[in-house]
Amino acid sequence: MTSELDSDGWLGSNQNSLCHLDLAPRNILVNPAPDDAQVFEISAILDWDSAVFAPSFMSCAPPLWIWAWNDDEDERTADNDPPTPELRQLKHLFDNAAGSDYVYFAYEPPYRLARRLVYFAIHEIGYNEEVKKASEMLKEWADMRRSKPTRQRRI
Repeated sequence: MTSELDSDGWLGSNQNSLCHLDLAPRNILVNPAPDDAQVFEISAILDWDSAVFAPSFMSCAPPLWIWAWNDDEDERTADNDPPTPELRQLKHLFDNAAGSDYVYFAYEPPYRLARRLVYFAIHEIGYNEEVKKASEMLKEWADMRRSKPTRQRRI
């Protein structure tokens, strides 16, 4: 899968960056802005023990908890329209603020699968459940390559 991601152009121009692999609400501290109680400022990011230098697409996992809170978040649904107008607006505002490169890395299926692959490389595959998830990832990758012609990463 790694060789195919690379030969298809998905990995070629990716730079490494510092990636916080557990950026979730529980790890973000906020304070109200001093001059406006309606505005909040991020005061700290916690739990840096999972931080790594990795390809930039690793920092672009869509924050589903903003517009699609669910105990079992599934990146495959990240680009779906949220169910309410308010949540759609939140997603739209986030995507616009994040920028086109982030959105590309966040929602393109090969990058979603590449994030899972890197996760397995970092954390290893040590349990039956992880073996099952890795097998599902490889099957999804094979199905994706069969159903779509390979596509080069945009520059």
